[in-house]
Amino acid sequence: MGMTDESKTNAWSTALDLSTIEDLADGDPAVQADLIGMFLRHTVEAIGKLRAAIDGDRFGEAAGIAHTARGFSATLGIMTLVPTLRELEQAARSPRPQERTGDLSRLLAQWESEFDELRGTLTAWLDNAAG
Repeated sequence: MGMTDESKTNAWSTALDLSTIEDLADGDPAVQADLIGMFLRHTVEAIGKLRAAIDGDRFGEAAGIAHTARGFSATLGIMTLVPTLRELEQAARSPRPQERTGDLSRLLAQWESEFDELRGTLTAWLDNAAG
């Protein structure tokens, strides 16, 4: 039996610990909202750039994008994305990354899917903070 959108959001809410963002923002809800908004924008942009880098066989660039996204996610305490981003970076840095484009595309799709699920939780948090 599949998960409903609400149960997925609740599962991500349980897995997502926003305490790091709260600490970075020193408890200020406006700063927390700015950090989350920046993370959402950065990740959407990074997914597009990573897709273009993979499609263009620019594997060093792809590894750098995955590395930066992993670091940003970890800095904000959004650890749910880190394992996939680590795999993406490693695949892009492999000795013959052109032979791993299937893996890279699969990992990119996985990151995008994980982010899409997480985005719902973060957007709901932003909506609650604004309301």
